[in-house]
Amino acid sequence: KTDRLTRNFKDAVVIDDWLERDESRRLHMVKESLVIHKYAKSDAKLMWNIFLAIAKKYTDNLREEAMKGWDEKLAQGWMPSSPPPGYKTITENGRKIHVINEETSFIIEHAFKFYLQPDESISSTAIELELCGLTSSKGKPLTKSYVHKILSNKFYVGTIQFNGKEYAGAQETLIDKKLFDKVQRKLTRKTAPRAKKNFLFKSLVHCGMCGGVITWQTQKGHNYGTCHKKNSTCKGYRYPREDRVEEQVLYELEKMIDPGPKKLRSLKSLLI
Repeated sequence: KTDRLTRNFKDAVVIDDWLERDESRRLHMVKESLVIHKYAKSDAKLMWNIFLAIAKKYTDNLREEAMKGWDEKLAQGWMPSSPPPGYKTITENGRKIHVINEETSFIIEHAFKFYLQPDESISSTAIELELCGLTSSKGKPLTKSYVHKILSNKFYVGTIQFNGKEYAGAQETLIDKKLFDKVQRKLTRKTAPRAKKNFLFKSLVHCGMCGGVITWQTQKGHNYGTCHKKNSTCKGYRYPREDRVEEQVLYELEKMIDPGPKKLRSLKSLLI
């Protein structure tokens, strides 16, 4: 039957192209007693197009009826889809509604409070939720994007967001409005970009063992040079401190104030 095969014109174009590529191909619509192929008569193709239009109309009508049902449910304050974590769906008086899930609601509330702590982020909150036992429907850890979606979901404060619009929800609120607003301010807060640090010997010093470039980082108020330790012999050496390397370089430079003819010839050969 045509409406079992396709319900939109895009699929119909694919089918037509498939038939045109091979004249031996046949498409049988048993219910309509219709056979379509590359050289089918115009009357058969006309009926095929009519059945396609009817199938499309059927699909559009289904969507309209579904939208009517959604609008009615939203007007009553209920979301026509699954609720976010912390809620569950029950049937009451013949209709499905969403109520707080006592097994997971405390974890969601904890997530909002945990995220507000000074040093916590979306990533650390995702790890915390995993430790609390909250996972996806497939038992996998929640992604950062999903955790962000949870923390910004107005459903927890009584507002339903559906198809780009907002509706007043009839569900019991799970998160206090003040707590929710604080989380939103942190989520949307712009962090100042970190200033790049210009280390004194950046890209100038190489490891004496493996020859790799020494990179620099700040630890406990001092800048230390680190080697990638590609060679096992590198691992036995301590990281050089920038200020001590600077002292050594200055000492060597002072010795070159009056280096003598031999040292000058050596420098000249290195520079040429």
